[in-house]
Amino acid sequence: MKLPGKLFKQQPSSRHLLVVQLKAAGARLAYFHDDQGELLFGGNAAATSAEEAYALLPNKPAHITDVVVGLPFRSLIDASTVVRYRRSAPQTKISEDEVKNALEQIPPLAGEEIFFEDLFNAKVDGLTTLEPVERMGEVIELNYYQASAPKSLLGGAREHVKKLGGEPGIVPSAYAIAKLSAQSAPKGALTLEIDQHSTEISLTSEGHLVGIKSFDIGGDQKEFFLAALEAATEELGHTELWPESVYLCGSATNLEEIRSEMLAYPWTKKVNMMNFPKIEVLHPLSVNLSLPADVGLNALSLLG
Repeated sequence: MKLPGKLFKQQPSSRHLLVVQLKAAGARLAYFHDDQGELLFGGNAAATSAEEAYALLPNKPAHITDVVVGLPFRSLIDASTVVRYRRSAPQTKISEDEVKNALEQIPPLAGEEIFFEDLFNAKVDGLTTLEPVERMGEVIELNYYQASAPKSLLGGAREHVKKLGGEPGIVPSAYAIAKLSAQSAPKGALTLEIDQHSTEISLTSEGHLVGIKSFDIGGDQKEFFLAALEAATEELGHTELWPESVYLCGSATNLEEIRSEMLAYPWTKKVNMMNFPKIEVLHPLSVNLSLPADVGLNALSLLG
C-alpha cells in the first residue's frame, strides 16, 4: 500500500506539466508551468489524438517534465474502502508505519494491473484531513482508493503520450473530478461528467468516496438520460443518507437542458435524500479553464 501524495515524488524546480484527458472521441489536454512552486495555466487544446491536440497547444514549452493521463472509467476495476480503527494511545502522533499497517487490511484488488492507488481522505476524531500522519487522535478513518485495468488498455494510454514526455502518471479521470468536487462540497456530492455519448458519475458522502459508475449515454441522448442515471445510482448501492448537491460538467453542449430535466426528477423518492438537492453546472477553479468541459483537466492537474 502506498501513502497519499503527488503522482511524481521527485518534482523538478522548474516544472512543465502536461495533462491529457483521453476520451472515446479523442483527447483534451492542458499545459501548466511552475512559478515559484505554484502551477499556472499555460494553454489547452482538443483533437482526435493527444499528439494532434499537442500540436494545437499555444505556448508550448521546449520540454515537458511530467505528464498526467486521465483514463475513462469504462473497462476499469476499482474499489473505495474505508478502514476504521481506535488508537490505544491517542496522545501520540500518527506515524507512516501506522497508516501503512492499517491499509494492509484492505484485500487485494482484482484485475491485471493496479495502476493507481491513493488516500482519498482521512478523518481523525471526525475531522477530515488529506494527511493523517503527524496528527494526534483516537478514532481514525482512512478512505483508500485503488484502480486496475487490462495491460493492453494501459499500454495504449502510454502509447498515446509517449512522444510528449516521460513515463506518465495514469489516473481515472472520474476519481480526480470526485476529489476536486469534494473541495466544493465537503459533505458530499453526486458529480456527473457528461460528454456527447457517455457519462461518468462519482458519489462522495461525509468526506468519503462512495463509488464511481459510467454509462454509454450522454448529452446527445437526452431522452434516455434520466433512466440511465437512475440505473447507475442504483448500482452504487449507497443506502445511507445521500448528500444534497449535484454537479454537472463535461463537454456535452446541452448541460443546462439536462439540468432542467434533473430539476423535475423525484430525487427524494429514488434515493435516500432528505431534501431536494441543489443542482448546478460545475466550473473549474482556474480562471483560464472556464468551461465545464475543462473540469477534468483542472482536476487532473491537482493530482499531478
